[in-house]
Amino acid sequence: MNKYLISWQDSDKNTGGVKAKADVEKIMRHHGYELIKVSASKIGKLWFTYCSFPMMISKLTGVILVQFPTGTPTIQKKIVETIKKNRKLKLVFLIHDIETLRLNSDGSNTKDIGIEKELLLQANGIISLNSRMTDWFRSIGIKCPITNLNVWDYLNDVPLETDKKYEGSICFAGNLGKSTFLEKLKLKRRLHLLGPNPKEKYPENIIYEGQYTPNEIASRLKQNFGLVWDGTSTTTCDGVYGSYLRYNTPHKISLYLSSGIPVIVWKEAAIAEFIANNNVGITISSLDELDKVLDTVTVTDYKVLRENCIKVAKKLRRGNYLLSAEEELLKIIGEKSK
Repeated sequence: MNKYLISWQDSDKNTGGVKAKADVEKIMRHHGYELIKVSASKIGKLWFTYCSFPMMISKLTGVILVQFPTGTPTIQKKIVETIKKNRKLKLVFLIHDIETLRLNSDGSNTKDIGIEKELLLQANGIISLNSRMTDWFRSIGIKCPITNLNVWDYLNDVPLETDKKYEGSICFAGNLGKSTFLEKLKLKRRLHLLGPNPKEKYPENIIYEGQYTPNEIASRLKQNFGLVWDGTSTTTCDGVYGSYLRYNTPHKISLYLSSGIPVIVWKEAAIAEFIANNNVGITISSLDELDKVLDTVTVTDYKVLRENCIKVAKKLRRGNYLLSAEEELLKIIGEKSK
């Protein structure tokens, strides 16, 4: 079977989302996918969408993988329309974000919600982030075959430390501008921050370490745990971004795990099930209980978490989770086509 992947260059080079898409391209290229490259310039992207891609599409047969979303809603709609004109080509979406669940979670922006659903309905198959997102797809009437990624793979060549002293230290990597809960957080343990848009001042024991590219940041993580939290509150994950954790699989989880670092996540987050099942971290209801919870973690407990993390890290570094979800999905699509 011929397999293709549209290589769409995002303009922002210093984010986890760009790293996730670039890793997908590397993993799939090494497993039989032909990259359909798109220029990074705005004019080049428009030329591809409206001129070169429509001319080449009739010659393709097999499966084409599109990372969702790709470009603006208008551009993505045009790309999908072009693909669907070729009945010899199966369209597969690999989900990165669903704006309906993120920025439009209250249902107020019906135009964007309608466009997103219309696109999803065109897919012959979908690689969803996790089972909760898949349940949501089914609830809005998406009926095509769906498999679950569960966790993002993360190509990381920083050597894994086999032994790390346990001190209960924590790191948090991400866009600090939207992580307003940090301004209210009181901890006796040190929390090290890495990312753009820091505040001028944080509470005691919160230390800003600087901003690094996705390829640099893994070498900067020296702490015992990686924190995943979002919103305005320390007692729960709230607001647009916090609520999105109920469906999203944050890429920073894979940054931590691929570095052999156990994670701390909100109990109600979709990723909490993966963390618990693989015993690679701690789930909590509130950040206000974090010091108390870490007081109960023994050196032996931490050693077990670290050993499990290293096992998962090796899988993430090989692209195992994406390849497994893709293989399962193509098998279902192939069986349906018979």
